[in-house]
Amino acid sequence: MKILIVDDKEQNLYMLQVLLEGHGYEVVSAANGAEALKNARRDPPDMIVSDILMPVMDGFTLCREWKGDERLKEISFVFYTATYTDPKDEELALGLGADRFIVKPVEPDEFIKIIQDVIRDVEKGKIKPNKPVLEEDKDNFKLYSERLVKKLEKKMLDLENEITKRKQVEEALKQSERELRIRNQIASIFLSVPDDEMYAGVLEVVLEAMESRFGILGYINEKGSLVCPSMTRDIWDQCQVPDKVIVFPRDTWGGIWGRALMEGKPLYSNKAFHVPEGHILINNALSVPVVLHGEVIGLLTVANKETGYDEKDQAFLESIAWYIAPVLHARLQRDRKEEDKKKLKARLSQAQKMEAIGTLAGGIAHDFNNILAAIIGYAELAILEVPDGSKVKQDLMEIFKAGNRAKDLVQQILTFSRQSDMEKKPVRVSRIVKEALKFLRASLPTTIEIRENIEKDIGTIEADPTQIHQILMNLCTNAHHAMREEGGILEVTLTNVDMDAYTIRQYPDISSGPYVRLSVSDTGHGITPDVKERIFDPYFTTKGVGEGTGLGLAVVHGIVKDHAGAITVYSETGKGTTFHIFLPVIEKAEEPKKETMGPLPTGHERILFIDDDPGLVEIGREILGKLGYDVVVKTSSIEALELFREQPDKFDLVITDMTMPNMTGDRLAAELMKIRPDIPTILCSGFSEKMSNEKADALGIKNFLMKPIVMKDLAKTIRKVLDE
Repeated sequence: MKILIVDDKEQNLYMLQVLLEGHGYEVVSAANGAEALKNARRDPPDMIVSDILMPVMDGFTLCREWKGDERLKEISFVFYTATYTDPKDEELALGLGADRFIVKPVEPDEFIKIIQDVIRDVEKGKIKPNKPVLEEDKDNFKLYSERLVKKLEKKMLDLENEITKRKQVEEALKQSERELRIRNQIASIFLSVPDDEMYAGVLEVVLEAMESRFGILGYINEKGSLVCPSMTRDIWDQCQVPDKVIVFPRDTWGGIWGRALMEGKPLYSNKAFHVPEGHILINNALSVPVVLHGEVIGLLTVANKETGYDEKDQAFLESIAWYIAPVLHARLQRDRKEEDKKKLKARLSQAQKMEAIGTLAGGIAHDFNNILAAIIGYAELAILEVPDGSKVKQDLMEIFKAGNRAKDLVQQILTFSRQSDMEKKPVRVSRIVKEALKFLRASLPTTIEIRENIEKDIGTIEADPTQIHQILMNLCTNAHHAMREEGGILEVTLTNVDMDAYTIRQYPDISSGPYVRLSVSDTGHGITPDVKERIFDPYFTTKGVGEGTGLGLAVVHGIVKDHAGAITVYSETGKGTTFHIFLPVIEKAEEPKKETMGPLPTGHERILFIDDDPGLVEIGREILGKLGYDVVVKTSSIEALELFREQPDKFDLVITDMTMPNMTGDRLAAELMKIRPDIPTILCSGFSEKMSNEKADALGIKNFLMKPIVMKDLAKTIRKVLDE
């Protein structure tokens, strides 16, 4: 909305323009009624706000001309005057067709409210902007002449008084020019100075104007803390406090500036302040909150003026605060939008990175599972060939066990990369901790000593093993970053604890009972209090660019909460950090039975076995042969389809890999069932996001097995499928 403002005083125009533009209005200006009328006829505004006493053409005459113009008469007309303040002045103004008559001074918020009321009244039809003005109205003309003569008489009297008080007038003029100059300087800084220098530049202007030695210019951030990007440049040189904190949470607000912020009003004192030892000496201070729409958005504080502060200083600093309020608000909103964009960009980048990692992990897992299939398969075949109790058989069993542990580890990596839903089951945490520490020992530098302290008979918890593994890896990685420069001690402790009603008072989200406590300690640089408050925030990191995502501890916190647990952190700067994680214990679960290599179910049916890896084809041929089956193998799904098309009744079962060139396993199974609908099929995969037991069953596939497949599972699955 465009508003035309008319006033012969440049300062009044400037102040009004800043106020209206700060609230989103487009503003054009004129120095008198004649200029305003000329501009409006060329480019009509949506509203006019005019002074009355002006040279060339006064406001009353302007209003008469305005309401008599066919193009302008329907545009709202508002008088804003400091000289015509009598009720008869208002009567004349409204009689000429004005919609509002505002007497100066008026608070900025009240002025904006009146303008908005006029706009709403026009929209609702409560105001008739086109009400006629009678050009020959003698009463109006008489009243106009009377009011004009009285004001001219008053003006002459004012001029005579001004002449007798020339020195005072000159001083007032100098002060006015000084204020205007200062505001122009501040405006120039806001418009042209880079963000990192803007606050310091504004503060320098304020300190010079207030003849003060020290000062603070700050803003309130989204968390309600006072952020001071600018303090007097030499303040830290004179202050002996070691922590140069520029962010002050609300619970730390104190002194005159804290009261000014909390009470939302200016305060000053010319007494010497009691300050901590080593702090700068404060002899007097003046604090003014920066307020916009009734909300405190910032703070201006000046201190150590030689002559002390008075109400005149307070009023001047308030005017500065009022002036910068809309500009500061706009700057903060812009900065927050930019910060939100950066966060969204970082999240997108992180999501793309995680997607790429997942894709890479899937490809590696597929190939690695094929390698594990060969290791496990040949180990099983060799075990069948050596006598029980021999040293060779014991060694082969260890290879077989190691292969199965590697299989589980690959599955954990795949679960994490896919970010699949949790699959909770009874878990012995001690086994996961020991396995993770073995992995860490190989990956951490020798400057870091790993200490393991695990109690016997650690309780069983219900958890997702992959996510418990992830908790430990994230915490240990964090500890490594804290000690990587000088090394240190990484200690992982696992104990049983009983959380009674008294103990859990500090953990409101958990109930009393037995818990497993997992503690990860380091001897690194520690965490400062301000950082400690935010360590579990997503995307918050103190590491450099490319060194951290800010997700590690947020993920840990989320996993712990999902497992109905609690997490605490204790740290001192320079003395290391300890994380404690509490997870509820469930009733003792049955110990899993030890794997044995007993007799396996066998058969004599004819099986078509397809895999594009020649090595796995040979293992499949040998294993199935050992189980008594007649096996035909193919390394091409196309060749297998052609063979089956020629001899559809010669096979009792088809076992096929999922990921193959030319034709995938699920497509091959579909083509085979078109030829012979009753043919049972088992689908195998080292990694596939497109296939699962449920999807395989929906396609008519009898079973789905994840590689590497041990002989026992394969033998049982074959018999289950064939005997159905």
